[in-house]
Amino acid sequence: MKQQKGDSSMQNDELKYLTVPLPGDILAERMSGHFENEIRMIQFRLSDRSLSRAMRSRLEYELENITVLRKRYAVSPDEAVKMMREIIPDFTAEELETLRIQSRADWIYLNGEIRFIDSFRGTLLETYPEYRRRARRPEENSRLKDECVEKSGTANCLAAHIHIIHSIRIDGEDVREGEPLLVHMPFPHETTEISDVRLIRSSQKPARLPEEDELQPTVCFRDTAAQGMTFEIEYSLTTTYPVTDMETLGRITDGIALVPPTGTADDYRLSVPGQGIIEYPENVKPYLAEKLPHIIFSPYLKALSDEICGDEYSPLSRARLIYDFVTTRMEYRFMRDYFAVESIAESAAASLRGDCGVQAILFIALCRISGIPARWQSGLIASPEHVGEHDWAMFWIPEAGWLYTDPSYGNSACSEGNTAQWNFYFGNLDPYRIPINNDMQAELIPEKKFSRIDPIDNQCGEAECESAGIRLNGLHRTYTGVDIRLQD
Repeated sequence: MKQQKGDSSMQNDELKYLTVPLPGDILAERMSGHFENEIRMIQFRLSDRSLSRAMRSRLEYELENITVLRKRYAVSPDEAVKMMREIIPDFTAEELETLRIQSRADWIYLNGEIRFIDSFRGTLLETYPEYRRRARRPEENSRLKDECVEKSGTANCLAAHIHIIHSIRIDGEDVREGEPLLVHMPFPHETTEISDVRLIRSSQKPARLPEEDELQPTVCFRDTAAQGMTFEIEYSLTTTYPVTDMETLGRITDGIALVPPTGTADDYRLSVPGQGIIEYPENVKPYLAEKLPHIIFSPYLKALSDEICGDEYSPLSRARLIYDFVTTRMEYRFMRDYFAVESIAESAAASLRGDCGVQAILFIALCRISGIPARWQSGLIASPEHVGEHDWAMFWIPEAGWLYTDPSYGNSACSEGNTAQWNFYFGNLDPYRIPINNDMQAELIPEKKFSRIDPIDNQCGEAECESAGIRLNGLHRTYTGVDIRLQD
């Protein structure tokens, strides 16, 4: 959806309208996958000048969603069976149908016919050990995580030196050759977790470097668009994460309790021994609020929060109960683009399936509803074995401040029966990660004119020409680890 001239904050302001329900006839066409009919209906309604801003924005986003759905859900059942037989020769069509019925293979209707998401095979191998065994793929090597857990028993902090190269190449129909081109590449600035940041080199001279207070910092390039252009940055840094002994913290915070609210979640107060009833600090109150469309205090999520937390009013205990719910009840899934999910927390709570970001958002939403400040953090996992995009979360506890958690890593550890890792990722993180984004749905600087590839955060990069935004299938990213190692 193109940003309107003169409205400098349109994208963030209007993302909330994804919570607006689609009209019934349009929804019916979408659910049956008759997207051409849906497009015609939407265009007819958009021609009505009296249409409300909220509905207009919702319908314009729906046109973007249709583009995503068509591209991602393109695998027919016959093609899906063929893909599976490439790695599991005895895989059957009946087995695929069972996976679909069990919601283990993500699918939609396209013109009334079943189509699977292009990443369904990766989900099966990532999530279900039986398929890894049948495909003769090795189990995930968690040696590095175990090493961090073991070291945390005697260390006050965990630190790593990380030196990587990030490159993106642009091509496809959205690249308008000869037009001005704007490119954003995520780049960390120094924070409590990051020090010694060095931009070693860049393929072109940056038009702008990020400032310290940006929530989604980037190196910005300006150039003239051409097919196959590549942009590259090489940088190094040191990550340092404190080690928190959660048992000791439990004793320190013993007696601190949430005072039940009188209205919304941000009405919670804290009962602290020796201090009485106190307010939350002003700088954490924003992280108790809704953030539409993905962190919403819906009736279902409120009921789920009540069910999870029950009569427990210790903030730390509540956070642990929510972590346990997410890590034990959810199944990992590769997801469609977040742009095509109307409300991530609620859909995750309903399906109990999702990737690292979905699990983090559900944790954040349930924490906020339950009176625990929580926020988003994301960037890159950068270990000696792998560099790639990843999301996690932070939560705030009296007497401790902001603590870290990685629900998807906890989920993986729980499914593997690794109790030490499962406990570690509640309150702690390994240092093999580069936190770049410190909030959801923050604007890039300079702002984009066209819809972002990912409206939640920026990990892979963003690019746009003067007359068109470049979508994900036209932006190819590569991450290369140069020197990554633990530090003493």
